[in-house]
Amino acid sequence: MLFYLPQGGTQMRYLIASDSHGRYQRLFKILEKTGPYDGVIHCGDSQLPYRFFKNEITCPLYMVRGNCDSDVNLPLKEEIELAGHKILIVHGHRQNVKWDLQELKHLAMEAHAEIICFGHTHEALNSKVGDMYFINPGSLELPRNTAPSYAVMEIDEENIDIQLRFLN
Repeated sequence: MLFYLPQGGTQMRYLIASDSHGRYQRLFKILEKTGPYDGVIHCGDSQLPYRFFKNEITCPLYMVRGNCDSDVNLPLKEEIELAGHKILIVHGHRQNVKWDLQELKHLAMEAHAEIICFGHTHEALNSKVGDMYFINPGSLELPRNTAPSYAVMEIDEENIDIQLRFLN
């Protein structure tokens, strides 16, 4: 079993990843070397069943289905609340995120989400638009126009800090 040690206090720390496409070793290595984490968010295209990750990761795990995932038990979107902040998790292929973020922004507004985690483009993005944070962690395995990447979110009732991390 891997990677769960409660942080204590009110601040929580989450690893955000996407588009690992069946290659889990780098994700597990990052969890081991940079943890502990209070949870993991995977924005789709893991290409592995949820139970595979759940057997190895003991912290809370939030995963959605991407266009390359075959596990029909994974939801297409997930809405969670962490430290009083509403978070929307989608892969992004159904919101056409390769073109722009308008459909994703509309979905986020309907969900009253403050933080939007998505993937699909394989390009890392950390952008605040108004009161919304749009986070695409990129891809650990098949990045486009950048080094392999993921994001780390530290969050409490008053603060949100999201950092993109790039591997050399």
